[in-house]
Amino acid sequence: MVRASWEDKTALGGNAMKIYTREEGMLALKPERIEACRAAGVIVLGFGEKTPDDGIVIADCRPRGFVGWRGPDDPAATILYVGSVFRPTKTYYFDSFERALKRAKKLAA
Repeated sequence: MVRASWEDKTALGGNAMKIYTREEGMLALKPERIEACRAAGVIVLGFGEKTPDDGIVIADCRPRGFVGWRGPDDPAATILYVGSVFRPTKTYYFDSFERALKRAKKLAA
């Protein structure tokens, strides 16, 4: 299988942006959200895999106004990083995971 480069995709009129999420670490989603992402065609990165700089990253974050340590049963908001995680071009904050996934698909299209 031959993978097309970024230049090939843009020359053909395709979009080079893909949607990623993490399975472990600080940017990890909750397990039920990871399954929803897999069903939606999101690329799930494992431990040690580098997050690409040319995509959209979906990550869980603390809800606004939440104080204290976040455990597995606590509510989580969702944030989208467009571009690099450490120097994003744009970030989007959502209280609803479904809205975040819908927006990520719209941005990637």
